[in-house]
Amino acid sequence: MGIDRLLIMGSLLLVSCAQVGSITGGEKDVVPPQLVSATPPNGSLHFNSSVIRLGFDERIQLDRFLDKALISPPLDAAPDVRIVGSKDIEIRLNAPLAPNTTYTFNLGSALKDLAEGNTSPDLTYVFSTGSSLDSLGLVGAVVNAFTGVPEPDLFILLYATDDTSTFRSGRPTYMTRSRANGTFALDYLPEGQFRAYALRDKNANLRYDLPNEDVACLDQLITLSAADSVAPLLMRSFLPESPAQSVRASSVTADGALRVVLARSADTVVVRDVARTGGSLSWIPEWNATRDTVLLWPSDTTLVSEGTYQLSDADGVLDTLKYRPVTRMPFHTGITVAMIEGPDSAWIRLRASRPIERFDAVRIRCEQDSIALPFHRPVRMSHVHYCFTRRWTRAVPFR
Repeated sequence: MGIDRLLIMGSLLLVSCAQVGSITGGEKDVVPPQLVSATPPNGSLHFNSSVIRLGFDERIQLDRFLDKALISPPLDAAPDVRIVGSKDIEIRLNAPLAPNTTYTFNLGSALKDLAEGNTSPDLTYVFSTGSSLDSLGLVGAVVNAFTGVPEPDLFILLYATDDTSTFRSGRPTYMTRSRANGTFALDYLPEGQFRAYALRDKNANLRYDLPNEDVACLDQLITLSAADSVAPLLMRSFLPESPAQSVRASSVTADGALRVVLARSADTVVVRDVARTGGSLSWIPEWNATRDTVLLWPSDTTLVSEGTYQLSDADGVLDTLKYRPVTRMPFHTGITVAMIEGPDSAWIRLRASRPIERFDAVRIRCEQDSIALPFHRPVRMSHVHYCFTRRWTRAVPFR
């Protein structure tokens, strides 16, 4: 018996001496919340409820629901949305719905799981106040008209041709938002003709009413029919020229220039120090090709830190701007060298990332196979000044 007891106790000790380690918690959750229940049911017909309750398979959180969720057609009044328990949301409608109309609620990134913040961009709840769901669709993409780069987060807005509202004052009949790659899709559309626009809505009112809102439009009407499909749309966005001059944006570049974006092209601008207590500061402008963006280079960056400056054009004061560098200016000017060869001569061009006040041409030496070559250098100040405003200096030809 004693031996048996010893054997049993030894076995228990061996079992209890487990290896100590940290709990990993398993693999990271990357699955977004899944819709498992809906009241009224998803795809309901003859919808007449004022409250929608959606249930999910895990605990959820709301993230700026009214900003990120897309309801099409738009409601006349924003709904009240709240979490019920931990896995359900309740949407309470605050305005009557249109008769015989299909509504889609794209929850997108407005709803996340509580643990990892996973979203489900294609999560949609749809119903109809009539006897059937509209089933037509429209796809396309929005790109910048000048660069061809895809434009994300633009609203694509459809207006029925018999709608008396306008792009500037009314509300769209249907809408969606372009994805990160510029593409978009509108589902559950009825038959009919529509006008299509795209809008970068700065003030969230679904109207083109600000001078800094990018827009796109199609010249022709879109006809949706169950018998014929519509080819993917390509919409080209641009920023319309403003009727009045204004400053649309300003920032300080890494190399110390005050970058100003104007609402329309300008001949010249003047910078005035609002509160200068010493030193002598001047600004040299460098315009883009369309003269609606200018780099204002200060003559002395030690005099501009956190300063305030008044910007004017020929018609008066446009704005008061702050000079606030985000990053420290690089020590080196980042000079690059390029050779431009002609039939009888060659030019060497030195280009810097910011203006050069002066250079010492005596220190420039041109050689070919270790043999010095004679060359001419610019001597006129007007020539040097021209190169200065263009941020590059050039030596005149070898022979």
